[in-house]
Amino acid sequence: VEGTVNIGIIGDGTSAEGDLHDAMNAASVWQVPVVFCVTDNGVAIQTSPDTGRGIRSFDSYAQAFGLTYFHVDGFDFSAAYEGCHAAFSHVAAGKGPVFLHVKVPRLMGHSSAGDMAFRYDLRDPLLEMGAQLVEKGLLTEADIVRRKDDAKLSGSFHANVHSGTLLEQADARVGEIAAQAVSEPYPDPDTISLHVRRPFPEVPAEPGDPTKDETNVPYGLAIRTALERNLSDGRSAVWGQDVGKLGGVMSCTRGLATRHGDRCVDSPLNEPLICGTAFGASMHEDLWAFPEIQFGDYSLNCLHWFVLMGLWNWTTNGLSVPRTCVRMPVDPFRGGAVYHSMSLDGYFTPIPGLVITVPSTSHDIYGLLRTASEYEGPMLVLEPKILYRLTKGPALPNEPSDINATRMMAGEDVLDFDDFRVPLGQGVVRRKGSDLTIVAWGWAVHQSLEAAEELAQSGVSAEVIDLRTLTPYDDALVRESVERTGRLLVAHPDRTFGSFGRQVQADVTEALPGTPTLCVGMKNVPACTQCVETEDHIALQTEWITAAARQLLGFKEASTLLSEQAFVRADDPMAWVRFSSASLRG
Repeated sequence: VEGTVNIGIIGDGTSAEGDLHDAMNAASVWQVPVVFCVTDNGVAIQTSPDTGRGIRSFDSYAQAFGLTYFHVDGFDFSAAYEGCHAAFSHVAAGKGPVFLHVKVPRLMGHSSAGDMAFRYDLRDPLLEMGAQLVEKGLLTEADIVRRKDDAKLSGSFHANVHSGTLLEQADARVGEIAAQAVSEPYPDPDTISLHVRRPFPEVPAEPGDPTKDETNVPYGLAIRTALERNLSDGRSAVWGQDVGKLGGVMSCTRGLATRHGDRCVDSPLNEPLICGTAFGASMHEDLWAFPEIQFGDYSLNCLHWFVLMGLWNWTTNGLSVPRTCVRMPVDPFRGGAVYHSMSLDGYFTPIPGLVITVPSTSHDIYGLLRTASEYEGPMLVLEPKILYRLTKGPALPNEPSDINATRMMAGEDVLDFDDFRVPLGQGVVRRKGSDLTIVAWGWAVHQSLEAAEELAQSGVSAEVIDLRTLTPYDDALVRESVERTGRLLVAHPDRTFGSFGRQVQADVTEALPGTPTLCVGMKNVPACTQCVETEDHIALQTEWITAAARQLLGFKEASTLLSEQAFVRADDPMAWVRFSSASLRG
């Protein structure tokens, strides 16, 4: 937008970070009106450019991205003003992004970990500016800071300079502000839990019966329809790898660029760029960003962006938050192989402030993406790859009965059915039962339903809960169910070691001591293989859920377990180990 100027300021040492490359790439490809300002004092904490900065020429670096380069002498106020004005005017006139290289001094160390002595032997822009103002007759010698003739490299600042009236006035004002800050009370500890997340949008009652499996709408087509409606609302934008011309590797965004070319945009193949620009863009009022990561595995280098998104609302005390909903395919699926098969629940659920959903049905992925277009906070939507072309879950309200799913997924069509929302943070019961509770999400929900059907053949009544939202998850729904059934089995595609499933187990164990619980998931090996036969021995299988349920049903009732514990000798540290291995299973 002509007249718009954004600025990012870093030190020369930070130019070694990949974030600068990501941002320069985005600015170059999309011609973002931004000034990249590098203040160059020739050192990063204590690291000099010859060992800490690979960019030897900022001029050449800027030219490589097609950015206009400006150099500014930061020692000279007039030159600095004129150079900065020229750089900003260039961007404001719509002539493209700028790289502004400002040479500045390093008069004092970065922190107490380094050399903190003030360098009175170096040029000082503040002193030179004061002398210029005196020379022009705008100030007197008594007004400005002047270095004493006998200034030493050690000692306090004020011991080595004549402060001048202007600095004395500034010192007094700083003292007043500091005194005011010190006099203010410390934050109320009772407020530390405020603003962890934005309030969730209020959602009317959901249509359909969550226990039914009647839809004709494939999961991927529900995504495309939701994104189409989000874009049509005029407040959303979609970008990511191959989301435009190709329509995404899963075909979920096919046709969106045809209808919304200015807001469905292909991005460079750079995930931190995708998430970082989404974070920044969605800070603008009335813009919701829906970036897509091509495979969830590729998002690992975005961890710092996810953390920043999660903490932003809390650290600003609720004043601002990124409206960003990041979508990505996850989980193993028939030979995806290493770096195409990860389940990311265990990596990202510990990040405070994020909302993370794993929809298991076409109904839920549509409704949650529509709710995301109104939620003023950061979300991750983890989409199981196996579901994209499947029709699972309850029918969508007034969905067409004659859907050619294969043709529509290959084309650019969207569907016509009644709009609705799915609430964040609320799970649903997919199957009612009384003997044990199976908690699952994603594809594991459907595996759990298959296991429950098999268990029913032998008279076992299993209740299956679909969490839908992992953080924050519906712990009240889980607890109420487990209180009735007396047993908990958590089934998920991720590894069990350090998994989110273990968190659900722990919460139930703390709330309902003595409750028998198990968690089943992917084997604890580094990755899934491309060999499908081997994958079937690594990724979660339905029969593992069935076997775990039968094992759980063999556990003794909690009341019996607790009474037997009373007879375990407290002075024998190995007694509980022997007792649990011999007596836990009836």
